[in-house]
Amino acid sequence: MNKEDQMSIDGTSQVNEENGSHQATKCAIYARAVRSPNQSVESQIEICLTDARQQGFVVVDSHIYRDEGRDRYISFGERPGIKGLLDAARSEARPFEVVLVDNNARFSRKYQEMLSVYSALSKAGVRVRVALTRHIDPVQALWMK
Repeated sequence: MNKEDQMSIDGTSQVNEENGSHQATKCAIYARAVRSPNQSVESQIEICLTDARQQGFVVVDSHIYRDEGRDRYISFGERPGIKGLLDAARSEARPFEVVLVDNNARFSRKYQEMLSVYSALSKAGVRVRVALTRHIDPVQALWMK
């Protein structure tokens, strides 16, 4: 984000003070396979896309990250979806400001791994939002203090 850009109060767009133009917040989506058939990767993505539309976020297809494997013993660092998400967040171009998930446990059910992901995203300047809520994820709020 350029110095002349500011986040709007609701966090959904950036305003360029020089010309008054609005730019929608770019977001990524992360989904991971879980045991429940009601929470398939595709249904998680649909929930996040619905939330993104409601918030005025822009989601680029190339920034929908998914981990389809169901092996719960694979750490987040070995999952291609989470690796791609973190690599993009850490990149100089940083193609998104927000990551949407349908549940904060999507990153990992192991507390240390989840905190590691939140820490890496926070250091990269990326916020995490749980879809269909109107606040940032409470776990990330700990990292923002």
